[in-house]
Amino acid sequence: MKDRAGKWEKFDGQAEKYYPAATFELFHATTAVHVISAVQTLLIAGFVVIYFAMEAHGFFILKNYFRLVVASVATLYLAGIVAAVFGAYLERRHFLNIQILVLRSLMLFADIIALAIILIMAIGNRQKWIEAIPTHFVNAKQFYGLLGPFWMYLGAISLHITVAGNMVFQKVINGCIKYFEDKEQAEA
Repeated sequence: MKDRAGKWEKFDGQAEKYYPAATFELFHATTAVHVISAVQTLLIAGFVVIYFAMEAHGFFILKNYFRLVVASVATLYLAGIVAAVFGAYLERRHFLNIQILVLRSLMLFADIIALAIILIMAIGNRQKWIEAIPTHFVNAKQFYGLLGPFWMYLGAISLHITVAGNMVFQKVINGCIKYFEDKEQAEA
């Protein structure tokens, strides 16, 4: 493996660069994938529990559609987590790439929804039919009572924060892929 000056350097699997900052540099890249996979599993479980609690309290009008979206997102997320765990354990980059593809797809989906919410808020003041869109899907009075007048913005911000969290997970997985690439080059 070459360093920045173009000189060959010896591969050190325990080098500092293989300890991601996202796990406070406590875990090696391969172990960090397992740690973030556990964190992701807890987060998706929390997401599902919160959704069903909100559904039980009447926050959502079209429950069947929302359940389908929640089930799809949770299934994709869990499939990506399983792929990442197997990728780290078996040292297979393509499994880790599956998780990156899933994360990027879900990040794009979340940001598109966040942008749509912001556009509804921005244009809704001028067009009454656009302002009425959220009331077809959610109980606006329930959300207003819980989060106040800026509940739609808070929802969009929450989606964007979810994207930022997924970027952290993606960085750890990219670090593990880099470790496997460097290891393969050293063994070749």
